[in-house]
Amino acid sequence: MNDIVAYLVTFERLMTAYEVPENRWAFKLAPQLSGRAQQAYAVLNGEAASSYLEVKEAILGQYNVNEETYRQRFRMASMKTEETTRELRVRIEDLAKKWTKDCDTVDKLQGCDCAGTVHQYRPSRCPGVGAGAQPKH
Repeated sequence: MNDIVAYLVTFERLMTAYEVPENRWAFKLAPQLSGRAQQAYAVLNGEAASSYLEVKEAILGQYNVNEETYRQRFRMASMKTEETTRELRVRIEDLAKKWTKDCDTVDKLQGCDCAGTVHQYRPSRCPGVGAGAQPKH
């Protein structure tokens, strides 16, 4: 899972750096795909195959990468061997952002079942999450 996510992040950064229009990204990505990612692309219809966001969603779906994946990794996070506390913090914050990507406002965050956990781990670094944000029960 980490490899495909890292690959897509790198791909997006390169496309942005080289100022490739986003409507061309799917066509640039397709020839680079192999294995499960290529299978996910192959089953898309023509219109979906030309949309990078739909291609990315299909690929991540093939690898079962979704908010639940990030929630589980966030909740099970612990310091790895030879990992610094800063690296752990960055990893936890990254997982929390990916898990709560749809919780971009205080109102939305209060409706997410993740709010209490994010607040617990990140009380001073989670914008808009204050004492009033409670997990959904």
